[in-house]
Amino acid sequence: MSRDLEQDLRHALRPVDPTPEFTNKLLANIAAERCRAASNKRPWLRQLAVAASVMLALGLGWRTYQQRERALQAHAELLKALAITSRSLDHAYQAVHSLDANRVHGG
Repeated sequence: MSRDLEQDLRHALRPVDPTPEFTNKLLANIAAERCRAASNKRPWLRQLAVAASVMLALGLGWRTYQQRERALQAHAELLKALAITSRSLDHAYQAVHSLDANRVHGG
């Protein structure tokens, strides 16, 4: 090799200190890669969280449905009780008025 070529190669391949921007970018990339690597260690965790959310939503929906059904049943029972009470009051009213009518007519 010629001396000039050797010097050119040494000059081209000499050690160079990195710029602060390069160092900061490299450290940021390393930190991001560590975060990605940490999240990749437990990929099932995200799936588990989604499954738990779906189960919770289904459970709350089912509970709401059951409460609505109970409320409708209680409403129907209340209407039935009011109808029975109304009939009983009608019978009592008729009985009282028939007694009054008998007294007025000399009964």
